[in-house]
Amino acid sequence: MARRRSDEDLGSLDMLLDTICNIFGLLIFVAVIAAVLAQTRADAPVRVPSEVPLPEVAEAPVVEAPEVDIEVLDAKIAEARSYVGQLESALDRWAPPEDGAPEQADDLQHQIDALQEAVTNEKNKRQV
Repeated sequence: MARRRSDEDLGSLDMLLDTICNIFGLLIFVAVIAAVLAQTRADAPVRVPSEVPLPEVAEAPVVEAPEVDIEVLDAKIAEARSYVGQLESALDRWAPPEDGAPEQADDLQHQIDALQEAVTNEKNKRQV
């Protein structure tokens, strides 16, 4: 009978042991780096801004409202309203009649079509 070699079984366990040790060493290395970084940040001096004196509050000048006669203002308002009324009546006179607008649009379209036809006929005559 052939004997089994015990080296074959130990070889696979050696590789597992190496992997576990490497991982454990990596964790220790990361922990040391984290501790060093935390310590350097804790030792860094904190800069506190110096107090800056605020400028003193300036007082706004007091402006008194001019005295106004209410009757004069009422007269100006009435004059402005009459002027607005005159402008509205002038606009109403110049506005086109509401009833004739659609008919005029159709009439204009008919005239445009007639002019386009005349231009086309003139072009045809010149080409001949």
